[in-house]
Amino acid sequence: MNEFEKLTELFRKFPGVGTRQAGRFAHFIIRQNGDYVSNLANSIQRVKKSARFCSRCQRLAFSTSDEGLCSICSSPNRDHSLLMIVGKDADLDHIERAGVYEGEYFVLGGVLPMRDEEVSKFIRLDALERVLDYYLDSELQEVVLGLSLTPEGEYTNDFLAKKIEVLASERDIKISSLGRGLSVGSELEYSDKDTLRYAFMSRK
Repeated sequence: MNEFEKLTELFRKFPGVGTRQAGRFAHFIIRQNGDYVSNLANSIQRVKKSARFCSRCQRLAFSTSDEGLCSICSSPNRDHSLLMIVGKDADLDHIERAGVYEGEYFVLGGVLPMRDEEVSKFIRLDALERVLDYYLDSELQEVVLGLSLTPEGEYTNDFLAKKIEVLASERDIKISSLGRGLSVGSELEYSDKDTLRYAFMSRK
């Protein structure tokens, strides 16, 4: 395997990138001048070194407080009565850009496949249990399951609802899911602002 093929293979590992598109990325890099390539390589190294996971919500952050909290978890202006559980960072970022939600988050890091597997391989269940213990002792009133309406997202939604139900019922905490403003089979990160707002307002 020559260097061009190695570079193409590295690009092919990106989510949603096939062999043909990976080859186009490699050709693009070859056509750029040395400064661009050096800046790109340095930027990748810097962002890798500076990336941190928030110690509470598990969101990927590039600056954290002394307690390791991201800007959302350390903000006094968030609604601490709401906790939304989302599948991935892209979902959280999309909801924040839409401006339809002002509560707290937890990022699962994925969804469960619809087969018998070890749960901890796919979602941050231990970290979620710790976060729930923290919030259940505070002013939490509602847990919103904000997962995509894919088969895996729905399966994960049901799994979490059952997992949280006992703890929530002991403290009279509501468990809700996003409403059907979202199309069945759709990924949360690709929904528009109005759809997200309707899904959140019609949660049940």
